[in-house]
Amino acid sequence: MDYLDFIKELRKGEPNPKKAEKAMKILGWICIFGAIWNFVLYYIGSFEKSPFNLPPSYPYLALIGLLFLGVLFLRSAHGIKEKASWGKRSGQLAVLLLIAILVGSTFFVFPLERIPLGSGRVPIIFLIIFGVIVAQFVLPAYFGIRYLGRLPVRDNIYTGDGLK
Repeated sequence: MDYLDFIKELRKGEPNPKKAEKAMKILGWICIFGAIWNFVLYYIGSFEKSPFNLPPSYPYLALIGLLFLGVLFLRSAHGIKEKASWGKRSGQLAVLLLIAILVGSTFFVFPLERIPLGSGRVPIIFLIIFGVIVAQFVLPAYFGIRYLGRLPVRDNIYTGDGLK
């Protein structure tokens, strides 16, 4: 499945709770692995002469934030499996927080004042890279949140009936 097929399925495809549950589990374990990776790498890597703007609290922020996000994704997978409305809502929240962490950490590591946006090719290159980031992460996240919203649930508080 290529990128455009993936976007088309998220946008117009019939929601499949099994696929959504599997995706939430994978994202959860990736976040947990990323939390451990960022924590350990900070202490085994040499960041004294690095161009990155990493404060001493970075490994703890990454560990706590990504562990929380990983547990939220795994909890969402369980809720989606049970067809509970809280499962899809927590999945939507987890996707939103993941995008916020990705964008926030980009500006945390690469502050805007260090990017030379004056003249020349640098602003164009920066805009192209920013456009690629939006296309690769924000667009699928938006359609993923909408996809999760279409999942069937047993306890739909908005309609008052059972499965939609």
